[in-house]
Amino acid sequence: TQYMASSSYNSTTGTCSVSLRLGILEATEEGIAWDVTLSSGDLAVDSEEECDPDLADSRRDELECTGLERYEAVPVL
Repeated sequence: TQYMASSSYNSTTGTCSVSLRLGILEATEEGIAWDVTLSSGDLAVDSEEECDPDLADSRRDELECTGLERYEAVPVL
């Protein structure tokens, strides 16, 4: 599994922009596949200290899906 979250605070608007990238690796009959979901959003926070990348996971239901990617690999014989 891949997990990557990031955050950026905007002091003018008092919002925390977060992004989340989740990837799940699975075995297939042909080899392996990796499905990646990208999500992002602007969340209201009270201070810069609250703008933490962990918000991307704890408030995931407030984020918008911004992309889906699928990678596949098969062995070459």
